[in-house]
Amino acid sequence: MPSHSLNTTIPMFKPGITAQHERARAEFATFNIGNLDAMLVQPFPAFCQEMRLTFPADIMPAMERLTGYSAEKYIAVTHGERAPIHAPAAALAVWSMLCCYYGRAYVVSPYMRTWSTIESLLIQVAQLYPVLTRHLTFSAHAVHLDCTPARRIEWLNPQEFTEAKLASLKGCTSFVFVDGAEHCTNGFLEALRAAMMPGQPLLVSGVPVSAGGAFRAICEEPGVKRIRLSALDAANANRSQLESLQEEHREESDYYRSFILGLFPKS
Repeated sequence: MPSHSLNTTIPMFKPGITAQHERARAEFATFNIGNLDAMLVQPFPAFCQEMRLTFPADIMPAMERLTGYSAEKYIAVTHGERAPIHAPAAALAVWSMLCCYYGRAYVVSPYMRTWSTIESLLIQVAQLYPVLTRHLTFSAHAVHLDCTPARRIEWLNPQEFTEAKLASLKGCTSFVFVDGAEHCTNGFLEALRAAMMPGQPLLVSGVPVSAGGAFRAICEEPGVKRIRLSALDAANANRSQLESLQEEHREESDYYRSFILGLFPKS
């Protein structure tokens, strides 16, 4: 075996082989937000088609309303316990950051399901556009583009939420998604709604467990598009479990109205 000093350069490749390391370094150094926008900016339906994402027919018009040029971008979804809307909302969050000029997204939820779906979708996008992997920075609750950190998705930490943070959500290209509105305080939902700008996309969803409160007020506000998703129509519906619940709780009961049909209780 030949011996080498610690400072001796050892050839890696045979003579005549052109290494492309400089090309990779140059591509990394010259990548900017203009390159990204030229590559990714597109309408939301086109993004879903490229990613091969399909959602229920009654959901897509609402998603398109949130992404189009409209002054009315407030959507409220009441759903049964097993019929959440986090998957299309996660797609909209990824689209907002990557495919929308100056876009960003914020998730308000005690659940990890939306954030996990966002991470999975970003992996899919990176498979289509590998250069993107060099310019995304992840933390436990957020992801942003290195070339423009304002382009970000953030799963808001309830322990760190402040009035200043609430003000930072404001912006016509900032998509805000509330997943699990039934768990939010009335004070928070009222403050969030008051902070939103006209034309800012806001999607509030939850199981309608209370006959009153801020969630219902948002659902019944003029100009808010309301959608109801029954657990009976959910793609992953457990029919036998639903039948058992139907036997246990009368169809006219408040429990059945809220947790199965996605309707507000009568009392």
